[in-house]
Amino acid sequence: MIFPYLLRRLFLPLMFALIFVSPDNADSQCPGGKPPNPDGSCGGASKGDPERRVAQGPTVGLAFELMGTSSVRLIESSRRRGDVQMESMLNELQGNIAILQGALTGSGKPAIPDDYLSSLTLDVVALGRLADQGGAGHDMFYLKFASELKIENEAAAFSILRDVADDVAIKTAQLKDSRDKVAQLVSVTVRAKQEGREINDYEVWYVAKGWASVADASKRFDNLSSPSTKFLAPGNYLLWLRKGEKTTERQPFEIGGDRVFDRNIDLVVR
Repeated sequence: MIFPYLLRRLFLPLMFALIFVSPDNADSQCPGGKPPNPDGSCGGASKGDPERRVAQGPTVGLAFELMGTSSVRLIESSRRRGDVQMESMLNELQGNIAILQGALTGSGKPAIPDDYLSSLTLDVVALGRLADQGGAGHDMFYLKFASELKIENEAAAFSILRDVADDVAIKTAQLKDSRDKVAQLVSVTVRAKQEGREINDYEVWYVAKGWASVADASKRFDNLSSPSTKFLAPGNYLLWLRKGEKTTERQPFEIGGDRVFDRNIDLVVR
């Protein structure tokens, strides 16, 4: 098919610029395996710091191009099947993608936080897999666990699409609420509680809701509770606590999209 061919021909270098460091750049890593800053220096803000941002350029632009292309293919497919509900959802998704693309890409636009781009990448790859069931061309995003996103039937496909659409809608709403109309992270503070008391030494875990079935997509806050704080991109998440063999139930949360850039969450240990 021409779509995967063009992606490989024109955009393959992107896989070296996103989430993982390519072998060619391994020798230029800073101590601890961290990538250097754009000026070649080491150090600076931590990954969870909202001041750590990635340069505007083909990385961000391609993300929106792929999302737009995938949504068009899915709309065409839903029309052929006469699936009005899915087509309506996709039209709304397409509109939100256009809003984000117009605000966040183009000459002179500010860079976006790397954690925001990482979150957006999950939506890109999920839509790509829904559009062609094989993710052809989207492997350039170098997500090692992308193939583990199983789409076994129409119900699973619809659920993943709903989660992606909600995630993008939250990002769009948060952008509209931003005074400068730029991509911003939300400071999320989690407290572990038991019988009304705050308790300590629990790990705080989270995953994008659409990727809940993929174990390697889950990530942990940098510090133990309580409290534990991390900057997250606006979106749809599941959060839970873990301590040794004990794991709490995963709970859904919408982060952002409500004019709030600081979110406090209590997770209960029973």
